[in-house]
Amino acid sequence: MKLQIIVILLATVGIVAGVAQLGDEQIFITVTTEGKAKISQSIFPETFVSTIDVQIVSENISNLLAIDEKNIILGTTQDDKLLKIATLGASAVDLKYNADILSYESGIFKLKYSSELKSKVDLPPLSKLVSLNTIPIEITDEEYVLPPGDISLSFSIRPVTSKEFIIPVDQSEYKIEAISAAKIEQFSANADEIQFIIKDKAIVLTIIPTPVMANPNDVLLNGEEVEF
Repeated sequence: MKLQIIVILLATVGIVAGVAQLGDEQIFITVTTEGKAKISQSIFPETFVSTIDVQIVSENISNLLAIDEKNIILGTTQDDKLLKIATLGASAVDLKYNADILSYESGIFKLKYSSELKSKVDLPPLSKLVSLNTIPIEITDEEYVLPPGDISLSFSIRPVTSKEFIIPVDQSEYKIEAISAAKIEQFSANADEIQFIIKDKAIVLTIIPTPVMANPNDVLLNGEEVEF
């Protein structure tokens, strides 16, 4: 009878050690312009457990960091795609790591991973979705909220290009250069106004010769004053 009681207690402890609440039950994946996939996840374990098990999106990870609500670094042990975190009574865990889930070939980036939770993917600016193997839960700008499961997402990034325009001023011609990753269309210009249409949200660097814009303080951008 004594042996039976010990077995029951060990089984109970084993169950308690594996309990974890995963907060809003989603992971965040940020794809940087440098071609890295940064993963973050908020976990809220029960305070009476000493360790929790968390599924990660790849067995190949780096820059792993797990901290509790007091910014104390927690110990971790990885076994394939299972990460064991020594929470030691913590009520909140902030988990961050880089995952090797991004590849590049012939101008196309491919993000491929598997998650038991829904995931929110944030792509770099000026990204264009090429393909996606599932129906998104939500789409906003370059952000995609995706359901749990195997995810394969391909996208491209528009390169930065330079476009030159010629403007006549006082019987002379001057070159204006616009540098941007946005698509620039319908350029027109005269001595008083330069006008063009930008198709995408992007920074535009416009190089204007001094004879064309002698006094920058008189410049208006879309009818509003510009600070230099």
